[in-house]
Amino acid sequence: MKKIQSRGFTLIELLVVVAIIALLISILLPALNEAREQAKRLVCGTNLKGVATAFHTYATEDPKELIVPVHRMHVNNNQGFWDGTEWCIRTMQPTSWGGMTAIRPFPTGASSAPHGTLETGNSAVWAARTRPLNKYLYGSLGTKDAKDLKFFKCPSDIGYPRDSRIRDVPLAATNIPLWEITGNSYRIGQSGIFWTTGGSSYLGAFSVAPFGHKLSSLKNLQGQLMAAEALIYEMTPLDPTESVISKKYVGWHRRVSQDNAMFADGSVRNITVTNLMRFQATELEAMNIGQPNSGNESFLRRGDQHRIDCWPAPGALVRIFSGGTTPTPVGGGGGNIDFTKWPFPGYEDNMKP
Repeated sequence: MKKIQSRGFTLIELLVVVAIIALLISILLPALNEAREQAKRLVCGTNLKGVATAFHTYATEDPKELIVPVHRMHVNNNQGFWDGTEWCIRTMQPTSWGGMTAIRPFPTGASSAPHGTLETGNSAVWAARTRPLNKYLYGSLGTKDAKDLKFFKCPSDIGYPRDSRIRDVPLAATNIPLWEITGNSYRIGQSGIFWTTGGSSYLGAFSVAPFGHKLSSLKNLQGQLMAAEALIYEMTPLDPTESVISKKYVGWHRRVSQDNAMFADGSVRNITVTNLMRFQATELEAMNIGQPNSGNESFLRRGDQHRIDCWPAPGALVRIFSGGTTPTPVGGGGGNIDFTKWPFPGYEDNMKP
């Protein structure tokens, strides 16, 4: 009887199979990564939708009707900067309306005080229990709960890229998930102008965004940016004369100049940041803003899909000045600001006791 011999794979056949498998993986992997990222975008959007609902509910029950809850460190007369740096107002204030207790110290980049000393720990001034939206939603928070509020965590949060153009965190804090060092992946557009003594003493801020405003004072709620993934504010040019090309970043969800944002009407969308709108002189005069290239014009920050400013509502003072020191305005056009034009006449002052 003839013996049947089994035949194994030849080396060539094995290599062909391996090549086919590698080809299939190369084809399918991008699709799998995109599906995974799409799921993360959905989770992030759900988080922001929850924030929108919380903001509106808070505003209807808050005696001052504030649409964005204000942390006490915005109005604390003893606040100051960290070691002469500005990251307290640049980073912590815009994220402190809600969020977790940070799980690692905030790197300031300063040689004498390399880390912020106030932001971590359950008893610290930036802890979860001190954040106004948390107190409204949860009442009190234990130490464990304070670090497990996933509501404020974008699953794609990888922090700010290491780039010298970044202005909202020091380079020492780049490439670190924002929620780890601030407790919150989402930030607000806080102010149009800061007041200082001319040095490191912070005397207050004047907001042209919804922050500091009553909900009823805002107009045109659709497209009015409220809270967003942090890079949106880096993608957005500083003023209408700057091109968005100079601010191109890949967002947390791997799309150029795109990230998730929540708007004053409660909607949540993934938006593309574009060049800011430019206005003719006649339009600016009709809006009571002034001439093109004025300091006031720089407060108008709106692209095709979002707007940070709250025109025609006037601005809002978000801190009561004290101590008898005459404040010096910084930012928002510098010495070109005309305080007789929008956003200053009839401004809101909701921070009074």
